Amino acid sequence: MKILFVRQARRSILSTENESPVNSSMILMASKNVQKPQLFFSETIDNSAKTPFMPIITEKPNSLKPLAIMLCATEQGTEYYSHPYQYELEHWTPDLKALSVPVEPVVPPPLDEVPLVMVDTVEALQQTVQELKLATHIAVDVEHHSFRSYLGLTSLLQVSTRSKDYIIDPIKLRGKLTSLNEVFTHPKITKVLHGADYDVLWLQRDCGLYLVNLFDTHLACVVLEFHQRSLAYLLNVFCNCSFLRPLPRNFIEYARQDTHYLLYIHDLLHNLLLERANGATNLLQAVYDRSTALCLTRYEKPVVSEDSYLQLYNRSRKTFNNQQLHALQRLYLWRDKTAREHDESVDFVVPRHMLLHIAEVLPREVQGILACCNPIPPLVKTELLTLHSILRDAREQPALKTLERRLDVTPTVAASSSSTRCLHDLSSLHDSGSLPCLLDGTATGSLSESLFGDRLIDEEVIVCRKPSSDLLSGHQGFLSPYDRYRLYVDSKVKLPVFEGDDVKTSVQKPSVQKTSTSSKQVTEDDRISRVRDHFLSLAQITPPPARASRPMDADDLRVQRLLAETRDLLRKK
Repeated sequence: MKILFVRQARRSILSTENESPVNSSMILMASKNVQKPQLFFSETIDNSAKTPFMPIITEKPNSLKPLAIMLCATEQGTEYYSHPYQYELEHWTPDLKALSVPVEPVVPPPLDEVPLVMVDTVEALQQTVQELKLATHIAVDVEHHSFRSYLGLTSLLQVSTRSKDYIIDPIKLRGKLTSLNEVFTHPKITKVLHGADYDVLWLQRDCGLYLVNLFDTHLACVVLEFHQRSLAYLLNVFCNCSFLRPLPRNFIEYARQDTHYLLYIHDLLHNLLLERANGATNLLQAVYDRSTALCLTRYEKPVVSEDSYLQLYNRSRKTFNNQQLHALQRLYLWRDKTAREHDESVDFVVPRHMLLHIAEVLPREVQGILACCNPIPPLVKTELLTLHSILRDAREQPALKTLERRLDVTPTVAASSSSTRCLHDLSSLHDSGSLPCLLDGTATGSLSESLFGDRLIDEEVIVCRKPSSDLLSGHQGFLSPYDRYRLYVDSKVKLPVFEGDDVKTSVQKPSVQKTSTSSKQVTEDDRISRVRDHFLSLAQITPPPARASRPMDADDLRVQRLLAETRDLLRKK
C-alpha cells in the first residue's frame, strides 16, 4: 500500500493516499518536500548491487542450531547469505492431532470493543512481546512504502490476538524489532497472514524478523479452489464486512481490519479444509507445506544488468532504431545508478513513460529534455547535463536496422512454457515480405532448423498438382470457393423431401445454360422454405422447457453451513 506523510501540529503521522484531510490544520505535503525517514536512521542503507544482503539478526531465539550466517554462491556465481532459520523450518512439522480436530470459530468482537495498543517505544515493545507469548494464534500484516526509497521501507506492522490489536511503528523502532523473533519463530504459535509472499521479505530486510509455523490464508484459498482469493473477498464472505473505497478517514481503523478478523477467517478455513478432505489432514498439511516454503525465501537486492532495459522496451511495444535503443539503455542504467546513490525509487528519479519518451524523441538541446517531462522530476534538473551527454552520444551511433535487434531480444518460441504458444507460431515477429518460405527456393537452413530441428535437413520437398475432380470437368473459367462448396454439397448431400413434394430430388449434373440454372435456383428456394416452415411448426407445438434455478456454489453452501453452526453455538452459550 502506498502512503504519504501528513503534517499536523509539528508532528508527522501517517495517512492514506486517497484520504481526505481530517481537519483544516492537516496539510498533505508534496512528495518532493517530504522529509525522508531514512535520513534519521542510525545505520547507512546499502543499495549497492555488488554486496549481497546480509541478515541483520544478531540473536536466534527458538533455535535448534546456533546462529550461523554463511556466505554461499549459486551455480552462476551469485553470492548470498544463508537463511538463519533454514534448519528449523526444514525440521518443523505441524501437530497432526491439532490438525485432525475441527476448531470452534471464535467470532471477533467489533473494533470499538477491542483495545488497541500503539507500540512506538522499546518499553511498549517488550510488553507486547510478553503478551504475544501467551497466545496460540496471532495475525500479522505489513504495510510497505517504496516511492522515496530505492529498496523500500516497512512503514507499519499490525499484529492481532483474539482479544487485542497492536500497531507497531517499525520506523521509530528501527533496529530494535528483532526481539519479536521470540514470538514469530516460536514453533507452537501459529502466525496467520494473507498473501505473505512479500511480507516475509520485507520483515527480513527492515525488521530482521523470520517466521516459523505460518498459515497463509491466500494459499488456503488456492487449495480450496475459491474463485476469488483476496482478503476483501474473505472479509465480505465470512465476516460480512468489506474495505471501503475511498479509504476511511481514520487510517488506524483501516489498518486494524487487516488483522482483526484474520484469526476468525483462519478458523473457518481450517474447518473447510478438513471438510473438503473428508476429515483427512492432507489439505491442511499442503497449506502448511506451501507456507513453510514461503518462509524459506530469502530477501535479495535487485540486480540491474546491461540488458535489463529490454524488459521495459518490450512491454512498451514501441519500435526504436539503434540510436534510440542505445539511448534507452544508457538512460536506464543512469536512472538505476542515480536512484541507488540518492536512495530514491527509480520512478521518483524518472518515471517509465518519461524515460521512453526521452529515448524516442532524442532531443538535441537541454530545453528539449525538459519539454519531454511534465512535471519535471527534481533529479532531472540536477542531472540535466549528464542526460544531454547521453543523448548526444546516442545520436552519434550508426543507424542500423531495428528488425534484427528486435529478434535478438525476443524470447524464442520453443523456449516459451506457455500452453497457448505453438512451436510454429511466428505472430510475435514483424511481418515482412522478405521472410523465407519453406515451399519456395529462398528457404534457408537456419529457418528450418529453428522450426523443426534436424527433421528437414537434407530432405527434399516435392510439390505436385492434385488432379482435377470430375465434378469440375464441365465448368470453364473461375469458380469462387462458395460455388465449389455448393457443387460439392449438391453432389453429396440430398435435402429431405416431404409428403406432397412433387419436385424431383435427384441432383443433376451442373450445366452452364441459363435456363437450367434458374429452374434449379427456384427448386432450391422452395425446398429451403418448406424445411424452415416444418421446423417452425415443430417449435410452436413444443412446450418451452422449465427454467431451472441456478444452483448455489459449493463453497457458498459450506460457508453458510459453518456460519449457521457458529450461530447455534453462540445461542447455546
